[in-house]
Amino acid sequence: MSNLTVEQQLAVEKKDTNIIVSAGAGSGKTTVLKKRVERILLSGVNINDLIILTFTNNAASEMKERIRKIITDNPDLIEQAELLDSAYITTFDSFAQSLVKKYNYLLNIDKNFSIVDDSIINLEIEKIIDEIFEELYGNNNADFIKMINDLEVKDDKRIRDAVKLFYKGLTNIINRESFLENYIEAVDHAHYQEEQRAYYQGIVDSVQILDGLGIIKKRLYIKELLKKYTKK
Repeated sequence: MSNLTVEQQLAVEKKDTNIIVSAGAGSGKTTVLKKRVERILLSGVNINDLIILTFTNNAASEMKERIRKIITDNPDLIEQAELLDSAYITTFDSFAQSLVKKYNYLLNIDKNFSIVDDSIINLEIEKIIDEIFEELYGNNNADFIKMINDLEVKDDKRIRDAVKLFYKGLTNIINRESFLENYIEAVDHAHYQEEQRAYYQGIVDSVQILDGLGIIKKRLYIKELLKKYTKK
């Protein structure tokens, strides 16, 4: 296991505990993972007893071929060749989908479910936002109209984009309803005014703008957006 740094060697050899390796692009992640798998296989573990997950299909295919080469180049591992194709060397998404399909009866999900494409989800979100905004405009909602007039000059595009960005952040939160209630209460009016001025000056980016809009999230009816979307 030569040509590895001390940190890489540690990542290869560490065992009997969870480890997290922080590594940027081109830092040798694939090489370290390959060496780690080789060490584990030589210790007597079968390749189909491991779960090796990557973010992309290309990375998974590359890793599988690298492991295949490890096996074919090492006489002590040749019996692993028959097990390789049944091993879990795939993407996080694919592995998660296989678990849902396998245990669909425990999750109360139809085993013939399919994954919705991101583009379809984005279109659905935009459609729901359109419906909400049209309803608020149609009802001449005073708070909503004031918000638009205060924060926009030409149209409401940036407000719509802020809603979409904020909602996508919510998808990573389990108890979204509670988070919204607590978040709205945590942002005071003074902070809102400060961020509103920064918004006009173009100083803050869209994420900071969302923080500034915290006080008016009820006016934007984020909760209604959440409820409508999760019912789809």
